[in-house]
Amino acid sequence: MGRDATIYIPKTFKKNEILEYINFLGYKLSYKDCYYYCPKEKYRYFSGIMLVISKSKESNIGYEIWVRTQAFASSYDVLFQNETLKKFRNHFKCDFVSGYGKNRYFYNPLNYTEGAENGCFLAYEKTHSLFAYLYIFLNQQTYNESLENLQIPVMISPSSMCANISLSYICSILEDFFRNTYCAVLSEKNYYKEKLYKDNKLTYDEFIEIHHDNITLDEILSRKLNFQNIDKIITNFKNLEKDLDFNSFFKTNKNKKKESYYDLLKRIFEQRHANIHRLNFNPIYKCEDLEKDLKDVENILKEIYMYICKMKKWKPQI
Repeated sequence: MGRDATIYIPKTFKKNEILEYINFLGYKLSYKDCYYYCPKEKYRYFSGIMLVISKSKESNIGYEIWVRTQAFASSYDVLFQNETLKKFRNHFKCDFVSGYGKNRYFYNPLNYTEGAENGCFLAYEKTHSLFAYLYIFLNQQTYNESLENLQIPVMISPSSMCANISLSYICSILEDFFRNTYCAVLSEKNYYKEKLYKDNKLTYDEFIEIHHDNITLDEILSRKLNFQNIDKIITNFKNLEKDLDFNSFFKTNKNKKKESYYDLLKRIFEQRHANIHRLNFNPIYKCEDLEKDLKDVENILKEIYMYICKMKKWKPQI
């Protein structure tokens, strides 16, 4: 699913001329003959725009350029895709064919949100595919019952081993979500960004990364904070914006087992820490327990996103 269009460049133009124009429009080379446009500024772009150039098999056509945005695209993505089609058509005096027909532009939903509002939504939206990978992994696991009776010093079943190892992945999703959400909110807090900048020295390599637009200052500053501990997460957001009271949110909300969100996340983080740093696996924690925690974590992240929207007076994008 997505928006696909093909531009047909006449034979009178050489490839170098086309590549120069692609670079002029702001596209960056991703790999051979494949270009990508997705500026990080103000979180305007969701999926970005992909552009691929190839030699045409048609006798009267020199090159074909495939331009695509994903189904999950912002209005800015679609706008720049349409602008790309228009500029190519005017510059090279050529035609293009989209899903709407010859020289027809894509419908744009005209929802031009940006900034922290988009950034927080993107942080939440990213978790869907990350959770999906884990569900697929769990559904593909098969266990030989005879392995349950292996004579080993510390008995841990294959199901328990799978569940304990998978906890690390869940913690990575949590860390990524909270860091990206923090980064989005930080993007509009210049006074606090300046404080973080003074408290955290940037390395030479980090300055180079910023210079080449590979990373933003907000992302680097966010990476210097700890998001692997529930108390640190609460403190980080409280220092950033006092109205984002995650402490109250986590401790007053509970899952179906009456376990508070705070206790649930703390348990997951602590077990992951024990697994990685002490090889101290929980032998009674199995895949069925993991799946329950997985569903709870999914729900918690959704509620956090909705909570932030409520506190910031944003319209949720889900």
